[in-house]
Amino acid sequence: MRDDVFVGVALRAVLGVGIGAGVVGGMAGCQRDRVIDRVAEARPLAQYEEPLSNAAAVEGVKIEGMDGAFYRAGRLVVGAQPTEHDLRALRAGGVGTVINLRSNKEMGDREGVAFNEPAEVTSLGMGYVHIPLGGDDGYDPADVETFARALEACHGDALVHCASGARARAMWSAYLIRDRRWTREQAEELRRTLGERPGALERLLGEGG
Repeated sequence: MRDDVFVGVALRAVLGVGIGAGVVGGMAGCQRDRVIDRVAEARPLAQYEEPLSNAAAVEGVKIEGMDGAFYRAGRLVVGAQPTEHDLRALRAGGVGTVINLRSNKEMGDREGVAFNEPAEVTSLGMGYVHIPLGGDDGYDPADVETFARALEACHGDALVHCASGARARAMWSAYLIRDRRWTREQAEELRRTLGERPGALERLLGEGG
């Protein structure tokens, strides 16, 4: 990812390096041996004494009037790829950090993402974190650690998104199970309130609507 897309102070670090006060960052797990860009969070609309990692995990409610499907669950918003309109609306609604889980290949496809998301996010005064999942980037427990560190550094509302919202819901669930000791059943129940649809098997059996 090019450095010239960022506005403000760009930092680079690997997992285990501390995050300074007021900085929201993505850090690569040592198992991956890759580096994720970190950007200082600028002018957040909402500040909290407690980081988002300590915020209550609550059921989601769909946000109306958006181009994509987004669900607010307390201080966290979970959803699909935002448009520029969505980002402006979320910013106005208090979101101060965007955590993007789309793969590097996806973010390089200008047909799938028709605008420069990191540049748009930072131009709106929000922090940006990229934790690439899926495709060649795969999935790794270190990614959950990176996500947890981003939440620890976030003292405001945050959007976590991918292309459809599925990876975002999975990451939030993995974090709740690993870091907050939720059961899989509890995480699944919460995930259904964030736009999760029943799978093919469940629908064929008439379960879950």
